[in-house]
Amino acid sequence: MSTDVQIREVISYLETEFPGFVVTLSHAPKGDVKFGLSSPEQEHVVFVEQRFLDDVRAEDIKAQLDEFRLAATLRDIGEFPIVISIDGCIFA
Repeated sequence: MSTDVQIREVISYLETEFPGFVVTLSHAPKGDVKFGLSSPEQEHVVFVEQRFLDDVRAEDIKAQLDEFRLAATLRDIGEFPIVISIDGCIFA
């Protein structure tokens, strides 16, 4: 199953929540996707599991990430990597 639309939704969410940050993406093992966010002052790393991308409809990505409090969690923990699973945010 193609997850390109879901990936674009994650990027859109991150760009909205972190204006001024550069968002990059690369593919991690098992089809997971690694998103990097960087600014001159700070960096964040988010891994999104393939199962999350497969199971969550594109139009529900933003709401799901809001429910998981992804942006707030990233701001609270700083540069510690986060993994998004179907069950929520976990620390890498």
